[in-house]
Amino acid sequence: NVSFRSVPKILSAFQKLFLLSGYPLEWKIPHFTTVIRWNLRFGYSALKQTLSTWSQQWICIIDHTVQVGCKKALVILRVPLENLQGYGALSFQEVEVLYIQVQEKCNGAIMSDILGPLFAQVGYPLQVVMDGGPDINKGIKDLLAKLNISIKVTYDVTHLMAKLLKKKYAKHPVFLDLLSKMAQTKNKILQTSLAYLAPLKERVKSRFLNLPTIAQWSAQIIEYLTSLSSDAEQSIAQKNKIIEQFSWLFEFNPFLNEFWKEVQILAEIQKCLKNVELCEMTYHRVQSLIHQIDDLMIREPLETYLEEEFQFAQSVNHRTLLTSDIIESLFGKYKYIAKAHCMSEINRMIFILPALCQPVTLEQVKQAFAHTSNQELQKEIQKQIPSTLLSTRRKQLGKTASKNKNLA
Repeated sequence: NVSFRSVPKILSAFQKLFLLSGYPLEWKIPHFTTVIRWNLRFGYSALKQTLSTWSQQWICIIDHTVQVGCKKALVILRVPLENLQGYGALSFQEVEVLYIQVQEKCNGAIMSDILGPLFAQVGYPLQVVMDGGPDINKGIKDLLAKLNISIKVTYDVTHLMAKLLKKKYAKHPVFLDLLSKMAQTKNKILQTSLAYLAPLKERVKSRFLNLPTIAQWSAQIIEYLTSLSSDAEQSIAQKNKIIEQFSWLFEFNPFLNEFWKEVQILAEIQKCLKNVELCEMTYHRVQSLIHQIDDLMIREPLETYLEEEFQFAQSVNHRTLLTSDIIESLFGKYKYIAKAHCMSEINRMIFILPALCQPVTLEQVKQAFAHTSNQELQKEIQKQIPSTLLSTRRKQLGKTASKNKNLA
């Protein structure tokens, strides 16, 4: 939970502490780039170990992560069945990073060519969970048809709901008007004393995954406006200012009441399906929630999805997965460690993912460093990421700077 740059400073502080305590320990303080390489070596070593033949039953989670530029990373996780409990979300320590490949292009044929040899090497999973990306979806279907085998392919429930909500609200005039008014209000109050009431930053790419935050904000603001008259701490001038900026929300009351109800029901369905085993009791609970949804465009696909997944859950003697949240959390952790900036793209730090899922013990660190050299790591990084946006920018703009210098 500390930055790589802080590690040398922490070690230096400990060295001084031991010295002051009368125990002069002398060790070389590593540079922060060395600390990064150590972590990447440990991660790459863990990745190599998972590619050994696997005799136990497992579930596969597949997804891509992208940042700036055309590179994206294909990541495949392995979830051993023994790590699946009857309830609760998966943790990093309960999954293993099985495969990482940085790509600039991916389609069904490429995915099939990757998954075929990989599954033949480590064994075929009982279930594949994904977010419904067309390249991954087609690759799996082509592979199963080619091998004439049956593997349950499950669409992540969060992405399914986001897809259904997008279909309903992407061109909904009232919803778009609501978003427009929210953006206008945010711009007006962001540099004022009312900034604490501003809506959260909207992410256009994942807007329909984040509808609960929009629903929650609008509900809280309306409740706040309703109780404002009895708030003795606010001055009359401040109250008038708040009402002036947010009274437009009451115009959307009929729409918001339906919107809140729908989002709350979907959130409750997600909570059930993600955190509890899909048994008969869960099935009937989720079924009753789905029946409360008035819109058939949302209700019918959810009923079909629930029925298919329940039939599969009944046919096996283990808990099934309906969510790929764990891989999304892993991507979020990676992006936090990689320190996003204007030139953020998939870079060498992607090889730290296996280290995040690996318990770090002295014995494992020794084994990793004994079997994985820095030279081997650098060779793999160069193979998958021969250049970065930043290196290309420096190279190309450096030519211009050198040319201008010569002209001067």
